[in-house]
Amino acid sequence: MAKHTKTPVVKFWGFNQNPFRDAPLRSNSLSLFTCREEEIADLKDSLDNPLTGVYGSLGVGKTSFLNKAAQILSQGKDYNVVYVDLGHCTEANLYREFLRVLLERNREKTFKLRRGSAINIKKELERLDSTLTASTTSKIGASAVLVADRSEESTKEINIHSEETARSKISEIVQKVNAPLVVLVDDLEKVKYFLSDQATAYLRAIASFTSTFKDIENDLVSFVITLDDHFARLVEEERKAGSGAFSYSFGELLELRNFNPKELAEVIKIRLQTSDWCAQLGDFISLHAFWLLVAATSGHPRKALAVLREAMKFVHRHGLPKIINIESMMHGMSKTHYTLNEFDIAIISYLQKSGGASPSDEEFQRSVNLTRRSLSERLKVLLPKVNLNITMASATSGKQEYSLPPIPLE
Repeated sequence: MAKHTKTPVVKFWGFNQNPFRDAPLRSNSLSLFTCREEEIADLKDSLDNPLTGVYGSLGVGKTSFLNKAAQILSQGKDYNVVYVDLGHCTEANLYREFLRVLLERNREKTFKLRRGSAINIKKELERLDSTLTASTTSKIGASAVLVADRSEESTKEINIHSEETARSKISEIVQKVNAPLVVLVDDLEKVKYFLSDQATAYLRAIASFTSTFKDIENDLVSFVITLDDHFARLVEEERKAGSGAFSYSFGELLELRNFNPKELAEVIKIRLQTSDWCAQLGDFISLHAFWLLVAATSGHPRKALAVLREAMKFVHRHGLPKIINIESMMHGMSKTHYTLNEFDIAIISYLQKSGGASPSDEEFQRSVNLTRRSLSERLKVLLPKVNLNITMASATSGKQEYSLPPIPLE
């Protein structure tokens, strides 16, 4: 892994770099990728579909997931892989940027076309460059009026690529691919930030984008596209409404979920080990502090890493022993605004100490200062956040006990 400049807090902890940097996993840092084996397997199995969607919340790791998928698929020799990052594109230049990447990867022999159907890559890239030049010229000086008012005929003279001609050329290239190809399309969801009516326009942009590929008759090509976490819900709402306003051709939609407590512990452990932490995980973070982290972030990786970074700073600046405890964890949560209410904190503390309890237990109620009904409601809220275990205290009483799942911090 590449070395980074050591900040004071990193030096204090004795790391070679900050283990909780907020950056997508790429190249050598993909060694940190873990706990997504099931999703990777699902993605592999979905590649018999022309189009697969990968969705999840912002920061859940979609870019890291696609980078790892590209690495795995390329190593297997079964597929050629093209990675397209659309994070910097607007709706107005989506297809031209996509076309540029395809042309450049074809020039690099990342994938090949059928014999006798080669594309004039130099010419097509020149057309894209002419498009950029024309767009820039139209914004400056007196020539802006002339360029803006060019007739369709004079536009043809400079032979620029419109979005429609770029879209057509993408289809043409894909139709001619002669070996299994996976095209991984990242950050398409960022297009919505350039749209005025984000929800509706975003769905429209996705529908338009996917329609480019749904009718391509080449079973050798599969597209994988990242989507935001609202996408699946919005599509489901449209289907339930029966409006028929949007049509999608995703053969499969894969969700990247938050990490469960055991997975989050593994993520933290691997990052520490890669940053020269030679002790056990429990020497870095106490079990109580870990559970507060899980509850506050629901196992969301970006949120959890942000809290840990702030907690590390607190320990450093106050010259405390090098372990994340309740105090430093509470500070990290406060700084990042991923907080818990006092009742949830009390419930987690009690369950961690007792090993398990029922909302009908009077001692449990007194300890957290809640009635049985209120305690039951709070436990239901915490249930998915920290993967609480529920067991029956006895077959006759029907009494349910809640407990935290075992997390080894060695």
